[in-house]
Order: sequence, then C-alpha cells, then structure tokens
Amino acid sequence: MPETYETFADWRRAVNRLMLKHLGLTLDDLPDLTFPRDAFEAGTTPETFFHGQVRDVCLEEFGADVAELWPEPSEDGRK
Repeated sequence: MPETYETFADWRRAVNRLMLKHLGLTLDDLPDLTFPRDAFEAGTTPETFFHGQVRDVCLEEFGADVAELWPEPSEDGRK
C-alpha cells in the first residue's frame, strides 16, 4: 500500500527526497514549478508529481539534457 501523507510538509519532504536523489535539486530550486499544494490536496502521490510536473518543468528549464536522462514515465507515473 502506498504511503499516505497527513500534512503538506510531509508530502513536500517526500517530493524533495525524490528530487535530491535523482536531480540534486529541491522544490525551492525550481520556482517555475507551480501548485505543489494543489497536487497534494488532489491526492497526487509524490512519485506521480515528481515524474509528471517536476519532469515537465525540468524539460522546459534544461531541455535535451533532461530528456536524455529522464525517459517518459509509464502509466503509473514511474520510469
């Protein structure tokens, strides 16, 4: 069963752990990444947010460098 997050702060820490592990960045490093609170409130998992919205912003910011290292996510939001 996937982990659930009671607070936005816990959810945000989980997203930041994924980002640090894979990118060496946090949410604070991507100011163009909007509405993480909305994603939390909608029940979006940190993994889905990371492989969806974070990936999209990174592609916009860093282009081909990210595209080569970060393949399209699968249906479940994972690589």
